[in-house]
Amino acid sequence: MSDDGDGAGGLVLLVVIGVALAGGTWYMHQGQQDAVREHEPVEATVLSTSIDRTDEGADDDREVTFSPVVAYEYEVDGETYRSTTVRPAGMEKAYDGEREARAFLAEYEPGQQVTAYYDPAAPDEAFLVRETTGGLLRFTAVGALAAVLGVGGLLVRALGL
Repeated sequence: MSDDGDGAGGLVLLVVIGVALAGGTWYMHQGQQDAVREHEPVEATVLSTSIDRTDEGADDDREVTFSPVVAYEYEVDGETYRSTTVRPAGMEKAYDGEREARAFLAEYEPGQQVTAYYDPAAPDEAFLVRETTGGLLRFTAVGALAAVLGVGGLLVRALGL
């Protein structure tokens, strides 16, 4: 068995990727939490709804997703704003099936009054669904696990175990 350092390089890379993944997703999660906590409610009017279909991948491995779009307007301090942001911090949800996307849109009929949440420091930024996505924390955990495994591997190599 040669000790050319290739294994150590891979372990260092695992640590770097793990830390970057954990840190980046934790930062995005905190952005969502801050938005949910700090944005103020405002009455909004639904203007229109639609579904964006996205096709990705090659013919044999094509993935199709459906993203609900809700256009709405709201007023803050006498100024009218328009938005299509549904969830905080840009964490829009895409559905695997069109039926699920339509079910989500059933809650938003054009002309309907709904509650939106706007940023008092930037009133042109708003969203409709006041919740965070738990998926980010799963990626944070995966990144942290990768970093811990990488550090553990480096320790094993350094101690010659």
